Amino acid sequence: MLDKLSKAISPFLNDKSVRETVRELEVRVDLFDDLRAIFRLEEQLAEEINPNYINYADKFENDIKENTKKYMQNLKTEYNDPKTDKDKQRAIKIILDHLKKHGKYLWGHTIRSNKEAGGKMKLVDRTNNVLENFFHEMKHRERRRSGHKVLKYDFENIPPAAALVMNLSRPDYVKITCGSLDNLPICFSQIDKKQRDILHNIKKTDNNDYWEIYDYKGHLPFPDKRFIRKETVCDWILAASEGKSISYIRKRKEKLFITVDKKLAYLLHRSRT
Repeated sequence: MLDKLSKAISPFLNDKSVRETVRELEVRVDLFDDLRAIFRLEEQLAEEINPNYINYADKFENDIKENTKKYMQNLKTEYNDPKTDKDKQRAIKIILDHLKKHGKYLWGHTIRSNKEAGGKMKLVDRTNNVLENFFHEMKHRERRRSGHKVLKYDFENIPPAAALVMNLSRPDYVKITCGSLDNLPICFSQIDKKQRDILHNIKKTDNNDYWEIYDYKGHLPFPDKRFIRKETVCDWILAASEGKSISYIRKRKEKLFITVDKKLAYLLHRSRT
């Protein structure tokens, strides 16, 4: 088996283009690893800290600022060095442009709450890693439940509130929302009661429009999405917005398509000749 593996990979190991590509990727990976190390992405401060420890948060952020300035200066020096490889120069330029554009959003994550809230310091996440990991876990669970590889249809039909169910594993969330998991059915029943009261009031009211009283803020059901995405419905909406007739909109689209087809035919003719 090892001999077969050796014969299979030896053509790639001896290929000059493959070796050059691997070398370029290794250079880029090293630059990216240095960048991650400077931003200390793996280190997470507490979500809430006492004002007495705010100096630690300030020092944490100031260290990153200083290291980033030094790192950018070293990159500029290496970029201007004639001995630097062109591919590495391109990678360095991407990093420098990114830091120049988004650098101002990398600081200022310590926020002091008002006195009514206790006057404590809150630390906002410096990255969206937490949200990305949460969404990754949610997709993983849905794949295990449904067995589907592509989850577009599944997530279109999952209600938005389904993501909140995963928060029930957090004691602080449970304490705020319902006190304990034993009280969860009671909380849901109260929500249902409010909805029933709204519907009951709507039936008693004859002069008010239903949609003015009951504002549905959730996602549309999947059959409704398929309906509103139809070309005919789009024509209706466009005609209503412009105050035109359906026939006028369709004639304009037909004229536009004919013009586009003529241009494409002309370009195709030019390319062939």
